[in-house]
Amino acid sequence: MQIAWLRAFTAVVDHGTVVAAATALGRPQSRVSSYVSQLESELGVVLIDRSRRPLDLTTAGHTFLPHARAVLRTLATADDELAHLGGHEHGTVRLACIPSIAGAYAPSLVDRFARTEPSVVVRLQEMATSAVPPAIVERRADLALVPVAYLDGIPEIESLPLWTEKLVVVVSDAHRLATRRSLSPRELADEFLVTSGSGEGMSGLSPEVRPFFAREGLRPEATRRVASPHTLVALVRRGVAVSIVNELALAVTGTAGLVVIPFGTPDAQRRIAVAWRRGDSLSPASLALRRFIVGSRPPSVATR
Repeated sequence: MQIAWLRAFTAVVDHGTVVAAATALGRPQSRVSSYVSQLESELGVVLIDRSRRPLDLTTAGHTFLPHARAVLRTLATADDELAHLGGHEHGTVRLACIPSIAGAYAPSLVDRFARTEPSVVVRLQEMATSAVPPAIVERRADLALVPVAYLDGIPEIESLPLWTEKLVVVVSDAHRLATRRSLSPRELADEFLVTSGSGEGMSGLSPEVRPFFAREGLRPEATRRVASPHTLVALVRRGVAVSIVNELALAVTGTAGLVVIPFGTPDAQRRIAVAWRRGDSLSPASLALRRFIVGSRPPSVATR
């Protein structure tokens, strides 16, 4: 059994298709498909049901997958530990980021880290905020920069606090509320509210915003959640919606055509943390990046 076979198999599972797996691995599609077939031949079982789209695991595949991942993790850890004996960190860290952090903070963070640990490769994985916790739990990311509100009730995840950001109300400069000095949840409950965090078109308020309405017994009916700060701001600029959003997202999109108004409720802020899977032994490279993140200055719009 070859390590390349295991990498091909897990990549197909993670990316859903042989084509996507081949792209991620930097190998020809035929080679990845051949590796998976060779692995199945070696084990004497079919791991992937190729008759379904997207590809799905067979019962044998579901049974074997955690063992394949465990072998790859063990090898990666051994490689990192041996490199560490040579006096430097080495390896790859998968860092999941929400869109606002990926756009306005993470690139400079990774650039500064690369100067201190040039042998560590950081792979930024930008994804919708709601997708970050599953990526950590399912070990598709090693570390994540994510709002604490999205970690509540997930015992598999451990985190360290990093910073807080203000939540503000954003309206178009032609909106009837544009002249207000402050807006409370009750004054916004009847508006079409768009918040960030999830895929396009999902209803409901984000976990960061929902508690401010809930504690006043309010359940806005006209709501939408979007993954991208640019989509959120585009809806507001057109006058279609009102948003309650963090200031870092506005640093990514800009505020032309918008009016930013204080959100008139106590503790109108969100907390950001660095997160990882509880109980897992982080590689030396991941530990080095986590230390660097915790010791770094937060974005200019945030405070400790």
